[in-house]
Amino acid sequence: MSGSERDDASISDGLLVPLLDDELYELDEQLQIRTNAARRAVSRYVPRPADVLTIWRVIPLIVLLCCLTFKPSAPFLTPFLVSKGCSHEVLDALLYPIVSYASLPILAAIAALVYFIPPLAIVAVGWVAHVAVRLILLLCRGVPAMAAMQLTWALAASTGPVLTALPYQLSPRPSFPTVTALVRGSELLVHMVASTLGQTLAGVAPLYALFVVSLVSITAGAAPLAVSVVTTRRPQRPPLFALESTKAVIAETTAAFHRDGERGFTWQLALGRTAHGVAMNYATVVLDSLRHSPPNGALFAVGRLVGVAGSVAPVFLPASAMGLVRAGIPPAVGICCVGMAIPLLTGVGGVGLACCCFVLYFFAVELSFSLCTTGLASAVSPHAIPVVMCTNAAVQALAESLLLGLTASVAKMSAEQIMVVLGIVWAIITLIEPPTSVATGKQSPVPSPPGDHARLLVSSETILAS
Repeated sequence: MSGSERDDASISDGLLVPLLDDELYELDEQLQIRTNAARRAVSRYVPRPADVLTIWRVIPLIVLLCCLTFKPSAPFLTPFLVSKGCSHEVLDALLYPIVSYASLPILAAIAALVYFIPPLAIVAVGWVAHVAVRLILLLCRGVPAMAAMQLTWALAASTGPVLTALPYQLSPRPSFPTVTALVRGSELLVHMVASTLGQTLAGVAPLYALFVVSLVSITAGAAPLAVSVVTTRRPQRPPLFALESTKAVIAETTAAFHRDGERGFTWQLALGRTAHGVAMNYATVVLDSLRHSPPNGALFAVGRLVGVAGSVAPVFLPASAMGLVRAGIPPAVGICCVGMAIPLLTGVGGVGLACCCFVLYFFAVELSFSLCTTGLASAVSPHAIPVVMCTNAAVQALAESLLLGLTASVAKMSAEQIMVVLGIVWAIITLIEPPTSVATGKQSPVPSPPGDHARLLVSSETILAS
């Protein structure tokens, strides 16, 4: 290189340094402007989660859930409906299927609206529906009134996923396993206490009194609901069905169902809850068919107590083991389902085998649901948690209707045969969720659906933390 060329190069380097400094300063200024704009946009639409799990924000919602769950009358619904003028044939052919068929469109509507309507408003509608169900049961008679009760119950039950999703929206992502343990563990404990109380009171009090106790408990839920409404920050909602926000939610919901690393969370939860709902109907029939079977109330109490241990277990599991444990649960649950039916199908094992499988089933299935719910909530951004959970519940309602229709109505299967089919369903879940999927729910990344509006919403936690 000649001397003149070296002089030209040094001059160019000298000019380039200030040019780069100016460009970097301009880029930094533009980034700061965009960050401030993003912070303002996100703060309008996304509730800010706490830096640590603030129990006082979650407890009112858990108390509300316990008030709605405490129903000592639940095991005695069938005899109470018979006393109201409904035959067993009408119950099986008309009234009970109403809930399964009506829940699907209601859940789909809630999933479409929950991003644009405050979730607590939907929970309040569900509470009113719960109260209406108990009032209809206590004050009305006849098949038309009970059909209206079942439709109202479908509305009440369909708001459950929104109530379950709210504690996750109010909590930081690392505390999700603890939130799941608090929510599901409390629900199971209340179920156990209510079943035990109902079994105790049924021998000394009329059934009417049990339904009055359930109404009082549900009505008491107005207090924690009011506390939640007062203490929960209400962000401004985007316009109803705004195009960009609708696209963002649809993209994120679709990604949660189809992303390879997270697919098992959603489908294991949906199909698993489907099989669980059917199993709770027919496991009692199988156990009642065995000689020397213990009382259903006592057996369910033990099962739910063991289920509490399963729901709390993810808090103590290391993150590295969660994927492997989650992948191993479905075959274990399937074996328990088949094990409950073996004594009736083959005459081997007797009531001891069936009862052991029943109790172990509760532990495995609650561990599965806790891991999957934690992972599902961790797989999406806070604003989309109710949407994904409602969508998951809608898939569950559709699958449950199809499963019941095929097994009980079309194939006319017996209870023990249906339990074997449920074992096959859990085997299918095993194939859907490969062992290599190891998303833990403790460190899951937040997905980024396309679109500027979606990117702002999904990155809310990072922006708000700055």
